[in-house]
Amino acid sequence: MGHLIAIGDIHGHIHQLEELLAQIDPQKDDRLVFLGDYIDWRPDAYDVECRFK
Repeated sequence: MGHLIAIGDIHGHIHQLEELLAQIDPQKDDRLVFLGDYIDWRPDAYDVECRFK
């Protein structure tokens, strides 16, 4: 069984999210859970939304 990985308050910061995911290096059996604000008014909010569709 994989790890449960919780990430909170992304606030539309796609570059920081991608850097964090690269550091974490989630595996196929890991489960990602996003808590708090996923997107908001920031310019990269659309990129965050599209990355996880």
